Parts: sequence; structure tokens; C-alpha cells
Amino acid sequence: MGERFVIEREGCDLVGERWPGNAQLVMLLHEGVSDRRGWREVAQRLAPRVTAVANDRRGYGESAVSTAPFSHVEDLLAVLDQEQAGRGWSAPRPAAVWRWTPRCSSPPGSRAWCCSGRR
Repeated sequence: MGERFVIEREGCDLVGERWPGNAQLVMLLHEGVSDRRGWREVAQRLAPRVTAVANDRRGYGESAVSTAPFSHVEDLLAVLDQEQAGRGWSAPRPAAVWRWTPRCSSPPGSRAWCCSGRR
């Protein structure tokens, strides 16, 4: 298991896990029908080569349904801020992480790489 963390946000506390590693951050984003638990096996395999982080989006897993307006992007940036991420990789879903053709982009000055892939 990873190290559990909680980030206080307006309307909801975000709950996540961190698997420390010796290199760049990989942010593991769960699908809209699951929570961070779907990433545990992948995260354990990635660490210690990279630091893997996964959090439950609002209304999933241990993160409650929000009582205030919110943005998933702002929540993601709050997690990256806590992790003091300069740049990182983002994986879209557990099923795609081992076999994907990545299409990556990083807007100028961004704090993370966003990648998506298809089988």
C-alpha cells in the first residue's frame, strides 16, 4: 500500500495515495466509474523507479461528493502542488497503462505532462 494523504479543498477533502520513488512523478487518474484502488498494482510496479500518485476524484472512493462548485483540473493542480511536481506524467486509466501509444502535450509553463492513449 501507498502512503495515504488528504488535501483540504472547498466543498470536499481529496484523499489519495503516494508510492515514493527516485524519479519523476506519474499522476494516475482513475476513470469515472472507479477510484484510486484500481491503480494500486500499477503504482507498486512503478515505484521505486518513479513516484506514483493517485487520488480519488470528488464523489469517488474516500473523497466525498462536493458541497461546492469545483473543477477537476483545479483539484489535479492542488495534488500536483502538494507533491511539488515540476513536471510529471499522467496516465488515463489502469487498463491502458502497459500498452498504449502516447499522445503527449505540455502547454508552455505547465506543471505536468498530460498523456492519453489507445490500444
